[in-house]
Amino acid sequence: MATVDCGQVNEGGAGTVQGSVSGNQAVLLVTSNRNGAVVKGVATLKNGTLYWEAEEEVKVGDPPGDDLILSQGMLKR
Repeated sequence: MATVDCGQVNEGGAGTVQGSVSGNQAVLLVTSNRNGAVVKGVATLKNGTLYWEAEEEVKVGDPPGDDLILSQGMLKR
């Protein structure tokens, strides 16, 4: 994940996204490689577009607020 113009980059890594899939939805735990924050959210695939919405912060990162995990967004093909 990167911010606009790549001012900050979170490359992720092994184990940074975990979850379960049911139909066209996935409930995910996303861990920031930048500060260790963990966010729970839902990804939904609809008409070729993946929609993401964070639901709750499971673990606050250190330092707080520097995790680069989207609160909501979409990816299109």
